[in-house]
Amino acid sequence: MLRAVLMFLLQAFRRLFTLTSVSPRAELQETHSGEEAEGGWTVTAIAIISALVLYIVLALGFYAKVHVWDTLTAQQKDFIVQSMLVDQQVL
Repeated sequence: MLRAVLMFLLQAFRRLFTLTSVSPRAELQETHSGEEAEGGWTVTAIAIISALVLYIVLALGFYAKVHVWDTLTAQQKDFIVQSMLVDQQVL
């Protein structure tokens, strides 16, 4: 479900930030001509990279929650929380 939403958002960003509506055949010919786009990083590229980074970070957080945090006992969880609180007070 999340992948479908992510793909929809990426396609929407690509459509919104496309400056010219070029046919696929003309776009293909332009890429083969060797001309590079000016400006380097486009808004679309930054949006796509940001969305992918967010997706990866959320997936890693979910994995850690399910496979690490949920397997701990209540006593272990309390110990970790207490250690984090003490560490915050030291800083």
